[in-house]
Amino acid sequence: MKETINQWLEQNASLPGLLAGGVRYPDETIFIPPGAAGFPREKLENSLRCIGDTFQVLKLNHFPTEYVRWIFQNSLLYCVRRGDGVFLGLFTSREPDAVDLEALGRMLGEFPTLVAGS
Repeated sequence: MKETINQWLEQNASLPGLLAGGVRYPDETIFIPPGAAGFPREKLENSLRCIGDTFQVLKLNHFPTEYVRWIFQNSLLYCVRRGDGVFLGLFTSREPDAVDLEALGRMLGEFPTLVAGS
């Protein structure tokens, strides 16, 4: 399953306006495709660990844990969590014209439905 998700993310990593992204698995392993523009790998890994903690807190407090978005000064962070605990974190530009919003929506909708061999 990891291979399928990792390949899928690599194939979609060139989305216009995508600054960086990665996947975190329930065993706490992380996959980050090459090319995170301006994002040091260790910062992205830390962000994914913090997102994992946030999903846990949301779950403990009975909040929905499938989708969250954070708004930062220079970027947006979209996160989608699958039923098996795997989650995707994507940093995008805040400039709406810089991001292919249709493709981003497709990615966020497709991620939870990925199965091995898809």
